[in-house]
Amino acid sequence: MKRFSKLILPFLISAVGVVSGVTGVWGLYSETVSVHNHVETGDINIRIEEYETQGNTLKPFQNNPTVLPGDTVSKIVQVKNIAETCWIRCKVTFGKDKNGKSLLSMDNIRGISEKWVRQGEYYYYTEPVDRQKYAEFFKEVYIPESWDSSYAEELLSIGIRADAIQKEGFQPDFSALSPWGNQEIQQCIHEVDNKTIKVQKNIKPSVVFSGNAHRLVAAPDDFFGNMPQLMPGSSFTDRVILSNQGSTASELFFGTALESVTPEEKDLLEHLDLTIGYKGKELYRGPLSSEKLSEMVSLGNFGPGEKGELVFTVTMPKELDNAFARRAANVVWLFSVKADESTPGSGYKSGGSGYESAGHGGSAGLSYGNSTASVKTGDTSDTQIYVLLLMLSVSCVCLAVFLKRRTLNEVE
Repeated sequence: MKRFSKLILPFLISAVGVVSGVTGVWGLYSETVSVHNHVETGDINIRIEEYETQGNTLKPFQNNPTVLPGDTVSKIVQVKNIAETCWIRCKVTFGKDKNGKSLLSMDNIRGISEKWVRQGEYYYYTEPVDRQKYAEFFKEVYIPESWDSSYAEELLSIGIRADAIQKEGFQPDFSALSPWGNQEIQQCIHEVDNKTIKVQKNIKPSVVFSGNAHRLVAAPDDFFGNMPQLMPGSSFTDRVILSNQGSTASELFFGTALESVTPEEKDLLEHLDLTIGYKGKELYRGPLSSEKLSEMVSLGNFGPGEKGELVFTVTMPKELDNAFARRAANVVWLFSVKADESTPGSGYKSGGSGYESAGHGGSAGLSYGNSTASVKTGDTSDTQIYVLLLMLSVSCVCLAVFLKRRTLNEVE
């Protein structure tokens, strides 16, 4: 029995020493932040406005004026752009008399500026028209002086058709017989007023790990804030600055998630292209929905003061048509950090914005959730370990006393 007591007691004491040693030197900080990126597609929307001069002022054109041979009628036609920058063309048709003969022709239209080029039956405006700007088509209609009483009571009508095509990714050839080529002109149905303008900002997205403050901070809350409304064939590129401002090395991870998207929003994200590059290498290429990045990808270790640059490009394929106009969606980008802590016994855990960080191996085991947890500056694992150590120590003492008494009894 003496031999048994010598083996069990050193083993228990050694076990206590090992657990105490791990608790005293090991600590890990982990946190995840989310960025909700908003993307919008643009629109092409124009309208024809007609005015007439009365003195020195412009007033809306009054239809059905009575005219006489030799009159010049003030009729100012403007095509206004109320959406994205576009190219404009116009076509004019004239009403016919009871014998099927056109009463007027382009010879009766006056005031067309040199900015218009006629090719075939269309007049093409040779400058792109910005939002809330207009292209003035013509100013006056001349009634032939040669008309006699046979034209009395005739109804003169002028029909104007205006088409628009986006400027982004498209350049007309005004020397060609068809400057717009074989582009299909689709009718665009506008269910909302195009008064909302997304202004491009000069913001600098960044993700900063402040080790001393135990914080991972992403700013601003929308990395797509600089992005204008996308048009077919257009693309946008921006950069996210990554930096470690802590005093210890840290590993940074990146991933994405879709949060409560509708089928229409998901359809848009799947048709927009995303490319992400890091340190000269392509990290991802595919749909903006980027479901392949739902598992976090390590961006590597960052030493104290080290910086990196995440470059992303969002592209709207040129084959997307009016069905994708004026649509919007959100995609969530996740950044996670893991860093060793020098303070003995520190075990930090952050719930952040509803994303829980778990695991301590070479990859970040992150689970996406809908709940929102507050940031914790410590967990209960240390307390549990101390309670376990106390119970283990008491058990060792009791066992040692018991064994010693048994040994004495045997000796006696």
